[in-house]
Amino acid sequence: GYDSLRTYNLTGRGVKSYKMPGIYQPAVYAEADKLYFVANSSLYSFDGEKIEWLFSWQNKVPQLFFLQKTNRGFVGFTQKNQPYAYQLSPGKAMPIALFEKGTLIQDINETNNQIWVGTTKGAYCFDKWLKPAFGGYCFFEERSISRITCDREGTFWFASLDKGIFKVPNLETRLFPYQDEAI
Repeated sequence: GYDSLRTYNLTGRGVKSYKMPGIYQPAVYAEADKLYFVANSSLYSFDGEKIEWLFSWQNKVPQLFFLQKTNRGFVGFTQKNQPYAYQLSPGKAMPIALFEKGTLIQDINETNNQIWVGTTKGAYCFDKWLKPAFGGYCFFEERSISRITCDREGTFWFASLDKGIFKVPNLETRLFPYQDEAI
């Protein structure tokens, strides 16, 4: 919610509300037993019973829409404000340049121990240190990618906002479009 976290008991025992320390931003990261979120230039954790302040940063950062845990610590991502990513640490949020200007980030998720970012200009993959994977290759660079996932057989699925869903059985395979000319 805008100013509180709410938990729903799946056994029908109702809803609990926990007052949030500030105004909520959409930047949330969930683990099996904890939820991490950003509010008022601070990072908090929630274990289902209590909200705990972890640290704050002083510098001004645009609204964060995504939060990702990496080997570098927590990184917050804006949706459309360059430099798009900020290394969050006590005292300061350091900008990280990952994408060219004019990119709109639509989704960030962790799949197969990699961090996938869906943008209006394709999909990008990073390792847990935020180093570009696959040589920095942009998957479906002419497409607006809204979600990336991998099924149990290792096939990747890229959902786009403009051309449907792309199934990729092997990420090393590349598609090269050509004109209607004989090969």
